[in-house]
Amino acid sequence: LLEIERINKNVEQTNNEVTYQGFILEIVEEPYSPTVNRRKAVAKNSQGIILLQTPLSFTTLNEVLIQELKLIIDSSNLKAY
Repeated sequence: LLEIERINKNVEQTNNEVTYQGFILEIVEEPYSPTVNRRKAVAKNSQGIILLQTPLSFTTLNEVLIQELKLIIDSSNLKAY
């Protein structure tokens, strides 16, 4: 629980754009079938280049993908600055 609180303190959210440790986090959808999409979270630098991403998922919850990406960033102690 303390780890989650620490992570959430380092997150800024403005206009559907989440920044974390200098990364810009976004959700990307890719078609899987005519009725179903898969989604992934991507971490971009300030120039918009994708540096990290989660595997494609069928989850409809953005927060699950964002938290997974934050875990990747934290476990490797990454910064986009």
